[in-house]
Amino acid sequence: ALFVQEPPDVRRIHKSQKLLSRYYYQHIYLVFLYCFVGMKKRIQDFIAVYQLKNLSIRMNPLTHSQMTIFIVGKFVYITCHLLLPSLYMPLPLVVTFVLLGDFIAWYWLVIITQLTHVSADVIWPEPDKNNYIDMDWAELQVATSQDYATDSHFWNFASGALNNQIAHHLFPGVLQCHYPGVTRVVRETCREFNIEFRHTPSAWEAMKKHVYFLKRLGQGTD
Repeated sequence: ALFVQEPPDVRRIHKSQKLLSRYYYQHIYLVFLYCFVGMKKRIQDFIAVYQLKNLSIRMNPLTHSQMTIFIVGKFVYITCHLLLPSLYMPLPLVVTFVLLGDFIAWYWLVIITQLTHVSADVIWPEPDKNNYIDMDWAELQVATSQDYATDSHFWNFASGALNNQIAHHLFPGVLQCHYPGVTRVVRETCREFNIEFRHTPSAWEAMKKHVYFLKRLGQGTD
């Protein structure tokens, strides 16, 4: 979705994107807007089904069964989150609690994932004219991801071990509780083959790198 013709609404995270004045303070406002990603995704679902494309990616028309699942799924969500609770408490209070929970959950998820990819430390390789990247698949996963606080029991638990992002990309089918151990093996393997293993010791440092990267791209100093 980075290499589309139209500039994204609120952020610039790659040098190929046109630099616009609205991105100048993205390192400030994005940190707060992340909590709205869940709401955006739910609205985007309907837009994608109507326009038959998800951002720049074309979609096939939904079959009758797929459309049924889509509509029923939305109805069940609204019923469980809004209609049923409103039988026992005022609707405005229900909406408040639903939004609060949604904001917290999505903010947490977005922060966890953005720290591992949208950072000054990772590389952003671009394909050649034949859409080919001259890099081994496994090496590409290591180069485009950053781990943080992998020795912290708290962050391994609180992030669902997604702070071990390199292991997650290399072995997506492995149960996440094994990622800290896998990370140690991957780190040693990278050292053996002289491949840079990107790791930030703390989540706070990773957050600062993320914000710095947003500032650099937003103000055109990349």
